[in-house]
Amino acid sequence: MTIEDDILHEVHQSLDRCGQHGAFFDKLGSNFKAAGVPAPTMMGQKYKWAKEDLVRLVMLAAAHQPEARAGAVHMSVPPQLYKFWIDGLMATVREFDEKFTPELERKWRLVLHKSLPPVSRFKLPA
Repeated sequence: MTIEDDILHEVHQSLDRCGQHGAFFDKLGSNFKAAGVPAPTMMGQKYKWAKEDLVRLVMLAAAHQPEARAGAVHMSVPPQLYKFWIDGLMATVREFDEKFTPELERKWRLVLHKSLPPVSRFKLPA
């Protein structure tokens, strides 16, 4: 399954719009913490990891060869929490992207699900 370029472009633009708000990544970290998702600090830069993870996932979704994506995902969040991570992300994007729609959320989720390893997509924490 490949994701069309226009879907990737829309998700990337949405991420750019969110990133223009200085509080986006702080709010994202707060939403993760509220959902019980660990929010690590990397080298003293609060929530830098979230931006790196998001950019990496959008780029991986663009890879047309599955072998290019295999094993390439190294997230700052444990796989069993991906569902909560995605839900927290969608809540934050909904709040900060003025062009957010249910259709854009569907595209975000498509991109994220394509990028994350299939085995861990829907595992719930024990």
